[in-house]
Amino acid sequence: MGLKATLKKKNARNDNPNAYEEKRLYLNLKHQPNMDNPEDNYQFEFHAKTPENDKEHWWFKVGDILELKSVWDYAQEHDLKGDRLKLLETLNKAFHDKQLISFFEETEKNLNKVLNIFIRVNSGGVKLNYSDLLMSILTASFSSDIREKMNELVDALKDKGFPNVGKDQVLKTCLLLIGKDTTFELKNFNKKNIKEIEDNWEKITESIYNAAKLLETFGYASYLGSAYILSSLAYFYFLNSKMNESDKEQALKFVRNAQITSYFTPSTDTKLNNIANSMKDAQTFESFNHNLAKHQTCPLKITNDAIEDLMCSSSHDRVFPNLANLIPQSEL
Repeated sequence: MGLKATLKKKNARNDNPNAYEEKRLYLNLKHQPNMDNPEDNYQFEFHAKTPENDKEHWWFKVGDILELKSVWDYAQEHDLKGDRLKLLETLNKAFHDKQLISFFEETEKNLNKVLNIFIRVNSGGVKLNYSDLLMSILTASFSSDIREKMNELVDALKDKGFPNVGKDQVLKTCLLLIGKDTTFELKNFNKKNIKEIEDNWEKITESIYNAAKLLETFGYASYLGSAYILSSLAYFYFLNSKMNESDKEQALKFVRNAQITSYFTPSTDTKLNNIANSMKDAQTFESFNHNLAKHQTCPLKITNDAIEDLMCSSSHDRVFPNLANLIPQSEL
């Protein structure tokens, strides 16, 4: 993407369409390495326009190397000799001969596809997940930056014993709470949805914190198998603000059943859609449990097969809720 794409760097208000200036990558063929600095081998820079050449600079647009048929013909045409020619040959060999850098051209203009390609290619470097890249695009495209608030929420949940609730999970939870499709695609983070998340951010975070607090009282801090159990509780709080004692008893039943059956694995988005459909018209948590247990394709209920599977499991996260049914919580 650094070869063919452009860099957009913010230089004004982020609600101004002209605030982002397109830049492309260039290599200075006249650069003289600093012998005292082993990392100063090449001079790459992004420029909005083709920079002017002078005594110390001769700029070559790096992306052009992909279509360059003959380095020698190009050098003769532009009077490149000596070190400038050698550097251009080095760049050309890196792509076409030694294959030190692998590349292919993606012709389809699908940003979701680009994000997934970047994640795969970057898997050996600094870890970036889908939400990191998605959030980068969102903060560059919309008027409000929620990255800092998102990080604060994730860090707070981690401190409370819920490290599996990361940014990906929080983003899905936001979509769930505002009643949107939770599939992790850019189309679901359009301007309307982003504005709704921003407008409801305080209510969303309050619902998530209430859910985390309830799970703490149940004894599930550091033992929660799926972040989306917390998301489901947060959705109930978002719709109802409070739980009475009966709701809490039914919520504990839901948590145990979801954890024992590993309900949210696999087909997470399908299960979250089931949660949304089962809960949105339920006035009580008991009604929600009833609706979910009667779901045609993915019901949540304990069957004999589920019990037998659990008895053979050595997973701590799956065994704990079963023990909690048999032993008083204070003794666990």
